[in-house]
Amino acid sequence: MITLENIISLSNAGFKLVPLNELSAGPTLSWSEIYSTPDYWSDEKFRLHLNKFYNVTTTFGRSHLRDIGGKKLYLHCLDIDSEEVLDKVLTLLEQWKLVTFVTKTQKECGYHVYWFEYTDGHDAILTEYCKKGYEFEIKCGKALCTLPPSRHRDNPFFHYENVGQADKIMIADGLYGKLVNDLLNSVQNT
Repeated sequence: MITLENIISLSNAGFKLVPLNELSAGPTLSWSEIYSTPDYWSDEKFRLHLNKFYNVTTTFGRSHLRDIGGKKLYLHCLDIDSEEVLDKVLTLLEQWKLVTFVTKTQKECGYHVYWFEYTDGHDAILTEYCKKGYEFEIKCGKALCTLPPSRHRDNPFFHYENVGQADKIMIADGLYGKLVNDLLNSVQNT
């Protein structure tokens, strides 16, 4: 079970939390409203639903956080699933670990890198768009991504681990375009 402190810390960082069941196999609450309502959660609501958080995931899109100027922020995630893509972003990954929330996934080459942008008009990039052996995803819409310290849905002995900043998601407006157009363009199917 995820603790209230874990939940509040993740929420304070800007994640849009969705509770998962004991096996991390599915949400324990309908999450459409969580996705579409950035201010869905409050500390009191977390307390009332704590028993639903065996594990935890996030959805994407508009966060309840805003930047210091009051601008809306939209959550994104680069999901690295292959050695080739990891090699392409390895230098950046080490820099990202110093400034944003980064999760180590079960795959040896697997990482989730989170950031905010000021726009939400991006299309998700799915692994089926990638060449075999060059898989990655960019999550930015109505999707889910498991957060630490949750267990993996296929391996009860593996728990996701944060290897970056515990309480901060960077604002990197334009990173989506940079990843798609500059860094990862060569690994997409055409």
